[in-house]
Amino acid sequence: MAGEAKTFDVYDEKGTKLAEAKPSPVTVDGLEPNTKYSGWKLAYAGKDAKAVIPDFTTLPLALASFTIDNLTPSGVEGGSVVLTAKNFTPAKATDKGLNVAIEDSSVATLVDNKDNTYTVNFVKAGTTKIHWVAKDGNGAKADATVTVTAPSAG
Repeated sequence: MAGEAKTFDVYDEKGTKLAEAKPSPVTVDGLEPNTKYSGWKLAYAGKDAKAVIPDFTTLPLALASFTIDNLTPSGVEGGSVVLTAKNFTPAKATDKGLNVAIEDSSVATLVDNKDNTYTVNFVKAGTTKIHWVAKDGNGAKADATVTVTAPSAG
């Protein structure tokens, strides 16, 4: 009938119906982020004739947030502490990589252990900040203030 809204069925590369009688634009739940899909087909709901959907890649899933286990590390010159990045949200974020920088490496130095842990070496008395920023550019970030004290005279 003229003016009647069209609905569609969507099939994956194996012919499995993933969406049934959905209005345009059709959405399909459960797809993996940043993944290429091919061989899918589309049909008017309930019809046998199918059209090929061009290959498509789902968008990356951005990192919304993460935490650092200690945002106020402190210690005595010559010591060190290991900080851990964790609680990445969403868990299926495409890129959980972090860029990290320390403001004043004369107070403390930072080693990226490449396993979401970071060793902070206490160099001289003072304070400095460490900044973590998600590599995906979505804006997730965290900051820590490092305090280093001189060894006690004794």
